[in-house]
Amino acid sequence: MKCTILAVLMCFVLITACTPAPNATPTATIAVTVGATVTSTLAPTTTPTVTALPTATATATNIPTPTSTREPTVAIGGLTESQYPTVQLVDAAIAPYSTAMNLTPEQVKSGLTAKTFKDYQTNPFIAIVTADGTPLLIEQKGTWQQTTMRGMADKINFKIGGAVGGYGFANDYNNLVKVQAREFNLGQINVGWRFTEPERGKNYFNPVDSDTNLATRNGMQTYGHLVIWGCGSLPDWIAKGTFSRPELIQIIQDRVATLLQRYKGKIQTWNVVNEYQGCNRDVFDAIVGLDYVETAFRAARQADPSAILVYNDYWNHSLDSTDSLYGKYNGRRTEITRQVVQNLKSKGLIDGVGLQMHLFGNIPPNKQDVIATMKSYGLPVYVSEFDVNMKDVKGTRDERFKIQARIYKEMVQAAIESGVCKGFSILGVIDRLSTWQSVPDYPFYSPDANPLPFDDNFQPKPAYFAILAALLSEAQQ
Repeated sequence: MKCTILAVLMCFVLITACTPAPNATPTATIAVTVGATVTSTLAPTTTPTVTALPTATATATNIPTPTSTREPTVAIGGLTESQYPTVQLVDAAIAPYSTAMNLTPEQVKSGLTAKTFKDYQTNPFIAIVTADGTPLLIEQKGTWQQTTMRGMADKINFKIGGAVGGYGFANDYNNLVKVQAREFNLGQINVGWRFTEPERGKNYFNPVDSDTNLATRNGMQTYGHLVIWGCGSLPDWIAKGTFSRPELIQIIQDRVATLLQRYKGKIQTWNVVNEYQGCNRDVFDAIVGLDYVETAFRAARQADPSAILVYNDYWNHSLDSTDSLYGKYNGRRTEITRQVVQNLKSKGLIDGVGLQMHLFGNIPPNKQDVIATMKSYGLPVYVSEFDVNMKDVKGTRDERFKIQARIYKEMVQAAIESGVCKGFSILGVIDRLSTWQSVPDYPFYSPDANPLPFDDNFQPKPAYFAILAALLSEAQQ
């Protein structure tokens, strides 16, 4: 058996050695079975015919050259080529600005320059600014972003925003919250008594819960607005009720405790009392007297010791309280505010002062006067309801809105430069839903009030871009 196998193998080796090798040599596989004839699974028993391979002729084929995926960019002074933003991004940033300022996109583009700034933590960032200093794009760590109010405010560690949600504005709700989420890092939560407790002891907090969640979900600091207001937003059971002094004190205490305990840890700052003696008949002052203010603040301090407690009033942003037109509408309530604040401050019950700052375009406040007034209270201040009513300002649309933009810019700058302003809240988003343009019963109502940074169609006005410029002007360069 062993001899037979050996003989077969030797024959195989001789055959293989004598057979011309093919152009490509596969590996031979040999199947060996004891007691059987050994055969190769690769080589045939006869000598294979060797066929010469045809000579390969190279055919020229056009291979497409890879196209660059880099988008077209815009060359801007102050940037290296690798830093240039894309055409698409620049055009998107220019479009609303050019519309608001009544300029062509080409006019805006020709004036763009890039400048380097530092945020409040000294981290550098680049801003692409217009000829008037408005930032349209900002870049940090290699990424360009279209500028927003909250984006610029975050750079300088400042809080700016306004009321969030859109209770009562169902048709505009989605657009409202979209703008709020994009532009605000401070969310004002409306807790008006009329709708949160329409009947005594029957609370309705769904809108407040929704607005608070909206603000928190979008990373905003929260500010509860108007817990006690003796002149407005009162339910009928209070406004038309006949309560004794002790009963009203208890009602105030219950109201304050209910709100601040429910939203403890969710709403950081509260306008506890609004406009003491701010109308012909302050319901609580008429029965309880000035003590009602202290009662409310004491109840708030007990309900949430960590909350920031604020007294809020109007026309208290100027030291001038004369009977002149300027004093009447800029400093009329400054002295009353000071008296209330000093009383509460002496008892450790107040942490801040709210300045509503409802302004008029025809009698703008003086920037230095506002700064001095803010500092004079000896406490942090919060601009709580800012707007600029343009009803008595004559001129073209462009002329009126430029005046308004200048006031917005100067007042944002005043707030920041005072060093004591901790938040700047605007009373609304778009003109047609503003207090002065949607409530005909209000004393300063006008279809031409146009008090806010966005027009009726949610498009930014010059005032919006003035805010961006003001915020950037306070960054380190």
